[in-house]
Amino acid sequence: MDYELTAKNLAFAYPHRPALFTQAQLQVPQGHILVLLGPNGIGKSTLLGCLTGRLQPLSGQVCIAGVDLASLNARQRAARLAVVAQTGGRGSTLSVQDYLLLGRVSQHGLFGQPDAADRQCVAQALARVGQSQLAPLSLATLSGGQKQLVMIAAALVQAAQILVLDEPTAALDLKNQALVLRLLQSLKHDGKTIIVTTHDPNQATLIADSIAILQAQHLEQITVSQLSAARLEALYQTPIDAVWHGQRPVYLIKGVDPS
Repeated sequence: MDYELTAKNLAFAYPHRPALFTQAQLQVPQGHILVLLGPNGIGKSTLLGCLTGRLQPLSGQVCIAGVDLASLNARQRAARLAVVAQTGGRGSTLSVQDYLLLGRVSQHGLFGQPDAADRQCVAQALARVGQSQLAPLSLATLSGGQKQLVMIAAALVQAAQILVLDEPTAALDLKNQALVLRLLQSLKHDGKTIIVTTHDPNQATLIADSIAILQAQHLEQITVSQLSAARLEALYQTPIDAVWHGQRPVYLIKGVDPS
């Protein structure tokens, strides 16, 4: 099965507020990384909610492998699509291992019991995010960065073909940002379909196959080569400069000079 995600003519507005986006279109083939860019409050997390079935759009359709997302129940969605939200795991006092084992429910059903294969899957996921030592610890005791890596491990444990990640590197130091970016590239080569948001356009140029820009109710999907300092200036209303590092531009904020 080809796990392509498509969105057609999506529109969404919260009650008594203007639409965040209208006529939104996306095409994310299997084995493809789409990076979503946009300023704070523009609706990126809301768009991800519509793409994953957490929110019901006013109009339009999201399909996974040609099947309307709205026709799938929660377990069927979980078997196809895993989400790493910004607030995942908040308030849980479970151990990291037990929390991750919950992600195997889509494989067994609600009343199924985890087995040795599930525990091995959890161990492998934690190893892949470099956090094996966290398995026995309570989720409530972890730092923000550690918890974020555990949420990524939870998505891996779910064994879904499509991964949707909302600012997965936001709470991470440089070492773990690099770990996550390399992991996303590795998952792409495994054939995963990946949608990820970030506020760092330089991350987009490192890993993206295509970029979606959400601005003024409009969503535009472009190639990486079409991203430019001028586009970023218009998007973030901030002067941006591009410095070339080999064949890749590095985007810098203008007017912030070392003292």
